[in-house]
Amino acid sequence: ALLVDDTRPGTVAHSVRHLLDAAAEVRDQLSNDTWLVIGHLDQDLAEVDHTALPTAVTGALGRVLQAMLALSGLSAESMVRDDGWQFMEAGRRIERALQLCGLLHATVTERRDAATDSLVLESCESIITYRRRYRSRAQIETALDLLLLDTGNPRSLVFQVDRLLAAAAAIPDDTERDHDRATLDALLADLAPLAHLVDTNAL
Repeated sequence: ALLVDDTRPGTVAHSVRHLLDAAAEVRDQLSNDTWLVIGHLDQDLAEVDHTALPTAVTGALGRVLQAMLALSGLSAESMVRDDGWQFMEAGRRIERALQLCGLLHATVTERRDAATDSLVLESCESIITYRRRYRSRAQIETALDLLLLDTGNPRSLVFQVDRLLAAAAAIPDDTERDHDRATLDALLADLAPLAHLVDTNAL
């Protein structure tokens, strides 16, 4: 259900279906390399749907992951930094921040163990950084510092907020939508201190 149900928001298949639909809308704006990367995603997921063998599932998901990483690299290295890129960047940062908050909400509970904290760090691509920096098993206070407040960690909450602020600032004002812009700026002004002034000890 978490992989191949494309009617359920949050699943891999749901995200891939919307990615392909969005790509089809701007087909003439995308390079051949981009289509080479994403063109087989639905087939890979269909392969997952038709097998129960763990090795087959792992292989298909590995190809999906490779495609996502390649697409991320293409957008980072090839896209012109115009309004479209800024909107995409803002969306990426909002989604990653929401995913991180949801993950921590579900896992940072009164009853946990060190293995859970390590899995959280691993799922946020931060376990190696944590081990190098703290040279210890995962502890919740330092894990939260790394995942919430570390401005140099591209997976941290403040990193997402800072990049979101930069993307929003780079999008030109629209005089016909001054009210919308004022509302956006007010929300962003509230968001920045909420993220940067988190007290991880209190949490």
